[in-house]
Amino acid sequence: LLVGAAVAPAFIFPALMGKMFVDSISRAKQVSMFVPPKGAGEVGDETASTEGGGGGGGRAAGGKVTDAKCSSADLGGKVNWVIKQNSGPWADDNLPKGCNFAQAACGPTSVSKALINKYPTLNPREVVYEPGSPYLSMGCDGSSINQAAKFLQKYLGSDAVTYNGLSRGCDKKAIANALCDGGIVLMLGNFYFNDNGASGGHFALAVKFNDGEVYLSDPYYNDGGGSEPQMDGQVKRGHVQSIRACLVVDGDKL
Repeated sequence: LLVGAAVAPAFIFPALMGKMFVDSISRAKQVSMFVPPKGAGEVGDETASTEGGGGGGGRAAGGKVTDAKCSSADLGGKVNWVIKQNSGPWADDNLPKGCNFAQAACGPTSVSKALINKYPTLNPREVVYEPGSPYLSMGCDGSSINQAAKFLQKYLGSDAVTYNGLSRGCDKKAIANALCDGGIVLMLGNFYFNDNGASGGHFALAVKFNDGEVYLSDPYYNDGGGSEPQMDGQVKRGHVQSIRACLVVDGDKL
């Protein structure tokens, strides 16, 4: 679940799911002990990572968007809803620098979900381990939005990926407007990993906007196939506490 931030490591969240501690003792942290890593400060800091999330920061995910460019937009058909980091033959595979896909690969799994319909060989394992992949250095600390941008640009072209200061400062309305414009949004946010308010960094794809709500295709949590309103502000497992950074992919290129 470890998802990345503006350029930071992505996905540490799932590592805590199910066992509350990350694999190695040197990195292990209880869910309630998330501390921003060195260089992971405000949203938009390109060194921010999924591990650095939790406990505040970012922009609120709750509240309906009433003034978007459109009333609805659905790009769910552009992505693969079945691919998950915690299921499939890669789930228990080790990442290059520690932990496994189920624990920390929300970033590359989100990239796979976006690309695999067009490039059928790009399952999460291939995204991480193909020669020259920007994910070859990832481990328990997760991955970054910068790594996702590099991988997506390799396959779709630099003009298909918008990753800049504006996208890093995204809020729920900006995500809705990107969907209205035909873009899919790779979002780094702080997600609740239980119903008690504990949260951590995680990546997911925003693919649908309807009736003021943004819906996700999630690489780890239950997304209801686009029916679970994960950005409705509820303190609930798998829902978004806050939005930290975004990257926009041109849906016409997928």
